[in-house]
Amino acid sequence: MRPIKPSKVFIEPYNEWNQRFKPLGTISLILVIVTVFYHPLWLAILTSVITIANISIDIGLIVLNARKKGKLSKMNHDRCL
Repeated sequence: MRPIKPSKVFIEPYNEWNQRFKPLGTISLILVIVTVFYHPLWLAILTSVITIANISIDIGLIVLNARKKGKLSKMNHDRCL
């Protein structure tokens, strides 16, 4: 089996960070499913905290990646001129 190639959407170091935070998304999805069927308060709170953290991390990585891509694009444009 061939290793999974890293995505080309995120540039370094954000690609590595994205790969490290992928299991958090899986955990939050499983907790959401479990919370729907077995819903004690502590599990609902834990699920909401993990889900909010996961969403915040994803949005933060997207913003940081876009800013870095913009800076690199501007540097490459300035270098060509």
